[in-house]
Amino acid sequence: MHPYNSRENKRKNRNNVLKMLLLYSPISRIELAKRTGLSKMTLTNIMNEFLEEGLVEEREKDQSTTSGRKPIFLSFPSHPLTACGIYLSRRAANGCLLTVAGEMVHRQSIPLSADESVQTLSDKICLLANSLMIEGKNYPLVGIGIGAIGPVDTDQGVLLNPPAFYGIHNFPLISALKKQTKLPVFLDNDMNASALAEMYFGCCKETKDFIYIGVTYGIGAGIVSSGRLLMGEGGVTGEIGHTTMDINGSLCPCGSRGCLELYADAKNTAAYYTAQAKTESSLAYEDVVALALSGDSLAREALFRQFRYLGAAITNLANLFDPGCIILGHEIAAAGSFAQEEIAKYAASKMLSSAYRDTPLRISSFGADAPLVGAGALVFHRLFQ
Repeated sequence: MHPYNSRENKRKNRNNVLKMLLLYSPISRIELAKRTGLSKMTLTNIMNEFLEEGLVEEREKDQSTTSGRKPIFLSFPSHPLTACGIYLSRRAANGCLLTVAGEMVHRQSIPLSADESVQTLSDKICLLANSLMIEGKNYPLVGIGIGAIGPVDTDQGVLLNPPAFYGIHNFPLISALKKQTKLPVFLDNDMNASALAEMYFGCCKETKDFIYIGVTYGIGAGIVSSGRLLMGEGGVTGEIGHTTMDINGSLCPCGSRGCLELYADAKNTAAYYTAQAKTESSLAYEDVVALALSGDSLAREALFRQFRYLGAAITNLANLFDPGCIILGHEIAAAGSFAQEEIAKYAASKMLSSAYRDTPLRISSFGADAPLVGAGALVFHRLFQ
């Protein structure tokens, strides 16, 4: 075999093992061999390298109720590989340190202001990254992942033209951070990042086809098909917030009319409540949810309206992609089981798949933190591909 092919196969095998450890740690060698499909000799050689490099460690699994030798499991060490995750929303730049075991060991946030510019935004993101690196000095930092409002150019590392984002367009997110930190930097939209969080650390480890729907100050989706993110030709899939719900509806900042976001995102749902309540004081979406859960009739009406539109959009997605499950996250996670149950009422019976199976609708394992966890998960996803 050509030396290059041999090195490439070894790299792929190592990454395959790391990915399975990422998904299923702690795991036995027997189970690891089944999931990777590698021979016993190949797996042994790789694990010996990992043990020597300190990437993994062996531990006995407690079996206090049984006698005999305790099985040995492979897991990540107490100070495992760690990523800096940055979630750039319309309201803040949020950061965390996320270990390869899925543990968030530190988090912080820098709010964005109404007069944000390319320069001030760049300064804040670099400040956040530097602060995360200082906090993570005792961890082996392997990269920075950014989950940002879309659309983004993942190859060029550019935030393109998100609607209603301070007039900032074509912002080179990756180049600014690479110069400052000297670490690998990876970018994707926050919905894809959130889907990765569920795939690696959440409720979809064993699900090959699912859709993550994030409802925040905007709406989007991360679509996983056959265990892989669906990226499309330009990497701008999942923009369901800008699918048309009413062709004669109001004008959306994107230029179309009657987009889903106008009826069902967090901002417009809160605005609808304010209009119905005929009050001059505007509330955040989380406040409207709190009022609804306490029994406020106008707040419940606002959420039921949101849920009906989301139910229709989810039905459309389910009929297009036939997912194994659908996850709701970002701000709507604040409504918890209330949102889950009510949206399912509108959506489940209208899915074509409902004739022969259920398509579970779940709240994200990480609630509103899904895009932040996902930003860290993006680093491991790209490194172990």
